[in-house]
Amino acid sequence: VNDTVTILPIGPQSSQVGDFVNFSAQTSSTHSLPLQYTVQGAPPGIPFGFAPEFYFNGYNFGGFSGEIPLIAAQSSPYHVTITATNGLN
Repeated sequence: VNDTVTILPIGPQSSQVGDFVNFSAQTSSTHSLPLQYTVQGAPPGIPFGFAPEFYFNGYNFGGFSGEIPLIAAQSSPYHVTITATNGLN
């Protein structure tokens, strides 16, 4: 099965301790296969969630949602990398 996974670019984000953040990564799979995400470099205490088989208007969504904790300020700024895969390639 030839399936291409794409992720739309996410621009720079800027927030402070105590701010509530809520942003998503929009990804697609040519055959709408379930996707898995890998996140590197994220601040501690802000969960990343996703629904691997849920598509809306051709996109699967994964994202961060939560309040930025005080501990996140210690290593700021963060350079986060989000990778999506369908398990095939």
